[in-house]
Amino acid sequence: MDVHKNARTTPHSRALIAQRVAAGERPAAVARAAGVCDRTVHKWVARAAEGRLALEDRSCRPHHSPRAISAALMVEIERARQRRWTGAVIAEVVGLSRATVARTLRQLGLARLPALEPAPAGRRYEWERPGQLVHVDIKKLCHRSSNNPQLWSLKIPHPS
Repeated sequence: MDVHKNARTTPHSRALIAQRVAAGERPAAVARAAGVCDRTVHKWVARAAEGRLALEDRSCRPHHSPRAISAALMVEIERARQRRWTGAVIAEVVGLSRATVARTLRQLGLARLPALEPAPAGRRYEWERPGQLVHVDIKKLCHRSSNNPQLWSLKIPHPS
């Protein structure tokens, strides 16, 4: 992982902290010198004992999610949605909360009903020969020679 620019410690400084404590310095003095708390120094000393790679940043993602829904439930939710059932009905049938079903539908890309059908093809004008055009008649409904818009809608002849 990349170390951000405002990080107090980097893998190199963490190794230095562990080396200084291993050399006999007191953890409180090392913590003051590094600008971190005693607890952080103890954490990096313990991790340094695991090996050099243990001083790198770790992912904050959990190792397991015991409350995550199973793949079979996801398939069941997806099949129910293909039948155009609402999220509330699916939640009741499957036995999960509405929020869990809504989150699962969003993950599957089926949160909105129009996502179930492909987008209709655009309506095209197709002609037998090139150059054929749509003919549009335009009729002038009023005389707009005046700059006054109130006179445009009136059927009164313009005073000239």
